[in-house]
Amino acid sequence: MSTFLLDGEWQLTSPQHPHIAIPCALPGDIHSALITHNTLPNPYLGCNEKDVQWVSESEWVLTRTFDYDPRWADMHALDLCLAFVDTMATITLNDQVVLQCDNMFRRYRTDVLPFVQAGENRITITLARNDVEAAKRADKLPFPVPWAVGNNQIPHMNTLRKTQCHAGWDWGICLLVSGVYDSLSLEPIQHTRLLQTRTTQIWLDDGSCQLTVTTDYEQVVASDTPATLTVSFDDQTHQIDVPATRTGTHQVQHTFTITDPKRWWPAGYGEQPLYPLTVSLNEQSITKQIGLRKLTLDTTVDDIGSAMTFMVNDCAITAKGANWIPLDALPARHTPERYRRLLEDAVAANMNMIRIWGGGMYEYDIFYELCDELGILIWQDLMFACALYPSTPDFLADVEKEVRDQVRRLADHPSLALWCGDNEVIGAINWYPESRANREKYVVNYDRLNRMLAQTVAQEDPTRSFWASSPCNGELDFGDAWHDDNCGDMHFWDVWHSGKSLDAYHSVKLASARNLATSHGLHCRR
Repeated sequence: MSTFLLDGEWQLTSPQHPHIAIPCALPGDIHSALITHNTLPNPYLGCNEKDVQWVSESEWVLTRTFDYDPRWADMHALDLCLAFVDTMATITLNDQVVLQCDNMFRRYRTDVLPFVQAGENRITITLARNDVEAAKRADKLPFPVPWAVGNNQIPHMNTLRKTQCHAGWDWGICLLVSGVYDSLSLEPIQHTRLLQTRTTQIWLDDGSCQLTVTTDYEQVVASDTPATLTVSFDDQTHQIDVPATRTGTHQVQHTFTITDPKRWWPAGYGEQPLYPLTVSLNEQSITKQIGLRKLTLDTTVDDIGSAMTFMVNDCAITAKGANWIPLDALPARHTPERYRRLLEDAVAANMNMIRIWGGGMYEYDIFYELCDELGILIWQDLMFACALYPSTPDFLADVEKEVRDQVRRLADHPSLALWCGDNEVIGAINWYPESRANREKYVVNYDRLNRMLAQTVAQEDPTRSFWASSPCNGELDFGDAWHDDNCGDMHFWDVWHSGKSLDAYHSVKLASARNLATSHGLHCRR
């Protein structure tokens, strides 16, 4: 039975603004809906940024109805699936709470079959104030955890798992948006639930490649009839009879041998062939595009320190690229067309690597799919930047789930080259009075979080390297890597902050961040 989409028009209201009752498209954000219906000015123009802050200082309610499908009566579960829920959200179905969300980077799935009813059903998403919740969480911390003062205009965003630059940055406006930015759906489950598929590659001396496909599924209810799991890779298909008599989560594997593989290469080094992979179980399926390639990070000790070289198919790659921040302050403007144009422009500018900056977001699927297609390697920061972060048990447990969700979603992309713990958080230990006064305490606090990130990534994706921070000189090095190009990566600010000439860029081994300001276009000067 097919998935039922909840995308489209919802009704938007606010308890603080009873005169507002307008349509809101989901996926989408509250600010964009208000702009579309002439309730809010363009926040980019003039001084409008300060005039639109009332939106984030209000609660918002999204509501829609849907009709019961009689075929659901034969199902054993009906999963509500959604992601990119920003951020503090309570979801009710027919006035019953079915889900509480508090992490924009989690991927949520919950069974709502007990709550649906014959006829019309009403689903509601209530979005609470993020600034109020951030302050509450900060008050409960056992000791002060400095937030990104100087970047964020709203305090304590480091206590929330939300895009950090939504609260403003030195290059961007403060627009504390909220909404749901990915597709929402109801997925009927009869006997089995297809959970995830992961691939690993082993390259043999004869040049062939063994691709192992590992699939996790859940047997929701026992059945005497075995299910058939079908795995198809390129022109090879294999079927596996999976027993259905035991409920719970199960795992199956199959290995394909590709005798003459076409290798995936970064832009400028070769082509980007992609092989189709489909895993099907009953009426559920997962489809991916797989690139066959070797990838390692060479950190071999050398005469001046150590290397920091990405190796693809045993070839050293000269990394050329840029940092990537969110495409727009308004999530509704993150369109596939804009992603394609910018990434194609990057390749046209001879780039072959993009670093997804830790103060933004794990990008949408379209971003990674385009990078696979175009040959752009991805340095993937985890979402921490320019602040210190809690290491309380609740915070660590929530972030661990987030990281597992994201690594499982992204690990099969051939473009993904590296996992990195954060942006400039090691350096931030030296920025704030509290951490400077008790550096050892805050280093331990940092290590608790960063070590958990490293362990979780290693469990979910042992095929790639984890780099503790950007910049960083290596594992368990908590020193200042900003100006050290002997090992690891560095953030090269000598031109931006110190006024050196552009020629200074040529002396850097691997700069994972540098700034170059451009003038505003004429259309902005209004």
